[in-house]
Amino acid sequence: MVVSARAFKGRFFTVGISLAIVGILILMLVTRVDREIDNLEQTRFDFRLAELRSALRVKQLEIQAKGGRVSGKTLFGANPMDWIEASPEGRPSQYLGEVELASLDPEQARGNWAYDPVLRVIAYLPRTQSGVRMKAHWRELESKEQASSGIRTGARTRWLKFRVRPLMQGSRLEALKLEYLR
Repeated sequence: MVVSARAFKGRFFTVGISLAIVGILILMLVTRVDREIDNLEQTRFDFRLAELRSALRVKQLEIQAKGGRVSGKTLFGANPMDWIEASPEGRPSQYLGEVELASLDPEQARGNWAYDPVLRVIAYLPRTQSGVRMKAHWRELESKEQASSGIRTGARTRWLKFRVRPLMQGSRLEALKLEYLR
């Protein structure tokens, strides 16, 4: 069977168009997968933050049930991960333990929480380039910081730091807050 040059050009054109369509579909798939990975990280961050706030609230109620008398110094900068019911492995998932943040390798620490006993902060290092989006009032604090320092929340080695702060009235505990540090 003899194939004419015209028929060959038609097949080449069809294959070229097919490859272009497949390439566009792959690009759309990769973009969508990347977006879903960012959404997953955001959800994990939000759940862990809610879990930390719940642990603070339980600790606050526990102290208040015992009379509410406590030293603010012992609670300031306390490790809230100690108050979370741990997994069978002995620590919450995505928690590296008590370690100085400066000593951690950013490549291994991404997507994990750690408590720095020197700074007395609980911190999270975003896994993805885009980082995590801070919610509500923390978003306002972050935008003020970005304007003054030029630092993005999603910067590769930018830890999101939080500290336990007791609100005291004399020696009586009123509330425990998890404050975002700039």
